[in-house]
Amino acid sequence: VRILLRTGQPGAAPEKETIDQYDIDGYLPKAEMSGNRLYTAVRTAIKAWTELIELERHRASLSAVHELALALDANEELPRALERILDAATTILATPLALLHLETFDAFGDSRSYDLDASDADDPIAAQLCADRVRGALARDEELRAAKGPTELDGGVFVPLRVPRELGFGWLYLSGVTADRLAAQPLRLLAGHAANALYANVARHNLEAKQGDVF
Repeated sequence: VRILLRTGQPGAAPEKETIDQYDIDGYLPKAEMSGNRLYTAVRTAIKAWTELIELERHRASLSAVHELALALDANEELPRALERILDAATTILATPLALLHLETFDAFGDSRSYDLDASDADDPIAAQLCADRVRGALARDEELRAAKGPTELDGGVFVPLRVPRELGFGWLYLSGVTADRLAAQPLRLLAGHAANALYANVARHNLEAKQGDVF
C-alpha cells in the first residue's frame, strides 16, 4: 500500500519528522497543494507500486527456479521429478490450466510417455476433459518440436523441454496466460534445468536397469 499524507497543520506534523517516523510515501501540505502536485504524487506512488510488484514477481520466479534446481535428483522417480517441474512452472506463471508432456525411452529402447496436468477448475471431470482436448491439439502440431523457447500459442505459453542426447522430448503448456519479460527468462531457465535433470534421471535409471546399481 502506498500512503500519501495530506495535512493542513504542518506544525503539528512536521514534514521531515513525519517522513522519518512513519512508513509513508509522500507528504502534501495543504497550503502548497495544486492539481499538478497531487497528480505527480499519485502517479509516482502508483509507479513505485508497479515496480515493487514486478520485483516481487521476479524474486518469486527466480526462487522457484533455484528451488527446483536444488530439489531435482537423478535418484527419484521420474513422475515425481515431473511434478516438481510442473509446480515450478505454475509458480512462475499462475495459470488456470498447466500441462506437462514427456516422451522418452527405457533401457531397452521402448518408448515411454508421461502426462501431468494441474487445474484450478472446481469440476475435476470438466478439467480433465479440457486438459485432454488441449493435450491432443498440441500433440498433433508437429511444428512445435522446432520451438526454441517459450512461445505464445493459442492463448497460452508453450515451453519446449529437450532432453540432451535425444533421450526425450517434451513440453510445458500454460493456458490462458502470456509470458511477459518477467516470466519469459525464468521459464527459459526452468526449461534448461529441467532438461538437464531429466537427462540425468533417465540416463541413470536406464543404466541401472541394464547393469544394476551404478555405484
